This record gives sequence, C-alpha cells and structure tokens, in this order.
Amino acid sequence: MKHFVLIILILTSLNCFAQYDSIHQSTTYANLCEEIITKIDKFDGTITHSSPLTSNLIITRSEVEGKSYFFITKAIPGDYYLQEPEGFYILLEGGHRILKKDAKVTVRKLNDEYLYVAFLELNAPDIALLIENKITDTRVYIFEESTERYDGILIREYLKCLLKK
Repeated sequence: MKHFVLIILILTSLNCFAQYDSIHQSTTYANLCEEIITKIDKFDGTITHSSPLTSNLIITRSEVEGKSYFFITKAIPGDYYLQEPEGFYILLEGGHRILKKDAKVTVRKLNDEYLYVAFLELNAPDIALLIENKITDTRVYIFEESTERYDGILIREYLKCLLKK
C-alpha cells in the first residue's frame, strides 16, 4: 500500500510539473517582444533593438542605412587575465554547434575578476540554427557556461522577436 501511495504522489507531481511547464511557457513567452529595447543613435540614426540580458547573453539587431545586422554578445567571468583571447562557441540542442574560433574577445577588469566578452555578427545559417534550436552551453575563449533551460528558450524567442522588427 505504501508503494502504491508513493507511485500516486510521484505521478501527481509529474503531472503538476507538466501543467506548470505548459502554463509557464504560454504566459512567459506571450509578451516577450515588448521586452525588446529600441534605441536610435542621435548622431547617425542607427536603430538598435536589443534583447534583455539572459544568461549573460544579449542578441542585437542593428539597422544601418536600410540593412539589418544581427549580433550576439556573451560575457563570462574569469579568475585570471589572459592576453589576446579568441573564440566564441555555442552548443545547441540536437548536437548543433556554432563555432567561431577567430571571434575576438575583449577582457575587462571587474572588481576581483576579469570579464571576457565576445561580440559576434550572426550570419543567416547561424540565425537559422538559433531559431530552430535552443542554446544549451556557451564558451568564450576557455571559459564555459551552461544555459538554463528556460533561458535557452527565451533567447530563441527574443531572436524571433528581433526578426519581426
């Protein structure tokens, strides 16, 4: 009898989690496009649309002279300083990858640690991969970071919003 009650409790909790997951997604993703920040450069008129910071990552769309450019920026802290770091790597669900070995990385001193920041222009194949697959992990130079499940989905949804702008 104890095992039967335990099984019922486990099944009930899994069902509740699935319902929460479904409700969470529908309410969270419904108004994401409203969170996109738009700025217009007063000097040259460049329009920039940016996602909120999610898992230390921002996706940006810049409109310059009628052309759109997409960028992804990732910042990861490190304990020590490394000169001339390069490389930005993104792992996606389904085993897909975006590997940019030559991506320039800037290093900034932040209190007692260093911040490694990669800034990368996304091409059409990169955008297609990011639209179809959520980010699971990132690496800037040698510093790796896993992306929370919902953050990976949020990043993908923000990119979809930026494509509509």
